[in-house]
Amino acid sequence: MKFSWIIFLNLLKVTHCSEDPAGHLRPLGSHQPPENSISILNSIPSPREFFDNYVKPGKPVLFRGAAKKMPPYNLWTDDYLSKKFGNIRMDVEEGKKENRSLSTFNFKLQDFISRYKKEDVYMVESLPKQMQEEYVIPRCLYCGGFTEVFQDAVMWFSSGGTKSVLHFDSVENINCLFSGSKKFIMIDKKYKPQAHIDRLDGSFSSVDVEKVDMYKFPGLRNVPWFNVSMQQGDCMYIPYMWIHHVHSFGSRNLAVNIWWAHFTFFNETDCETSKYEDNNGIPLSQFSFKPFEIQRQLILEEVGRQPVPQDQWIQTLKKLAAQHHYESLPDDLAKQNFEELDLDKNGLVSADEIFEVKAEDIERLLSLGQHPEEKEEEEHGEEEENMEEDGLSDKRKDEL
Repeated sequence: MKFSWIIFLNLLKVTHCSEDPAGHLRPLGSHQPPENSISILNSIPSPREFFDNYVKPGKPVLFRGAAKKMPPYNLWTDDYLSKKFGNIRMDVEEGKKENRSLSTFNFKLQDFISRYKKEDVYMVESLPKQMQEEYVIPRCLYCGGFTEVFQDAVMWFSSGGTKSVLHFDSVENINCLFSGSKKFIMIDKKYKPQAHIDRLDGSFSSVDVEKVDMYKFPGLRNVPWFNVSMQQGDCMYIPYMWIHHVHSFGSRNLAVNIWWAHFTFFNETDCETSKYEDNNGIPLSQFSFKPFEIQRQLILEEVGRQPVPQDQWIQTLKKLAAQHHYESLPDDLAKQNFEELDLDKNGLVSADEIFEVKAEDIERLLSLGQHPEEKEEEEHGEEEENMEEDGLSDKRKDEL
């Protein structure tokens, strides 16, 4: 009787497990087969073709072999990097499975290179100016407005086995892989609600990518996804707001990506006058990063080409602030900025007037408000100042 009861319980357990949603407690992407492949090109298109066919519609594309034509593909061996750039200090993350709550360290590049194959570390760092001189931008970015809104270029360096969180970037992205391979799970931005992007800053999900709990994250049960394999020497365009998870492979994995602000109007005049159009290799070091251009482009995309009155302007700022997790700008400050933006004093702000804002004035005049991360940094800074003052006071007391 006891034996029969054990068999019954085991059968019950098997039956319950068989009723779990597909992919439950399995790696991300196990719930259903991937969609058809993303576009793959054997050459990089012109800036106009790239914008019209991929950027504007928000379609990812793989440029097969494009990174093989860049200097880092052959130059950036461990030995070369150690000798030429070894004394540059770089940020290094603890753990190759991304956990945004873990510590970061600061190593000299040569020290990281001597340790990365033996330790659970991952270098994620903005590309230093010296290294930018050897990184040439893909030709699809030469003109049209891309170079005017560059945000950052980041080096990703490990011994393989890194796993990112499920996340999206509020910028456009081209990633070029110089060593190793990468597997991307990509989800169209229109499925963002199903992807459970649930963290405070709104950019990534708390789902465990190695063991997805389909009861806790039910939106992932039926979400369509793309499986993209990047091989050494490939580059890939990852569109603005597309959700993705990245898994790297190989004993050495080295990539550089460049981020630029999303924009919706291609600057044809820029291509007609660009000195770079027919150049075969333009170093990134010739350009500057303009982090606040994101704000300009967000507002332009929202208001379009039609001039807007003050009340619509304020509502637009509040809408964008809510979407991007900012604390809204006070109305009186938004009105003050509107009056300064309204150059012809006709009670309207036009796209041309938004374009007229100088780069150094964007943060002030086109502000959406304060981001939670900025507020947290300010509060943290104040706490440190208070601690220093308290420590100084205690020290003075000791001296007395």
